[in-house]
Amino acid sequence: VEGTETVPRDYYWDIQSENGTKRRVRGPREFRHTLSSILNGLIGQRFVILGLWEETGDKSDAKPGTWQHFETIAVPFLSFWAAYRPYVFTRDG
Repeated sequence: VEGTETVPRDYYWDIQSENGTKRRVRGPREFRHTLSSILNGLIGQRFVILGLWEETGDKSDAKPGTWQHFETIAVPFLSFWAAYRPYVFTRDG
């Protein structure tokens, strides 16, 4: 399962341009990874994690089964800030 490409139901996104017109574009390719594989992969390549943020909902009264409810009880998105610092740690020690 680790590293498997996920295929979304709607492969295309509707994007609005600066002048207000909309167009459909191909969405990004997405792959399934565990949080530990992402973090350990970055660390293994000598990145230092500088920040981690969870994007959650705040609708405590959301109806069960809705996206708003899901966002409130599970973290659908994480943001990382990492910097390449090969000199901070050595792989031998």
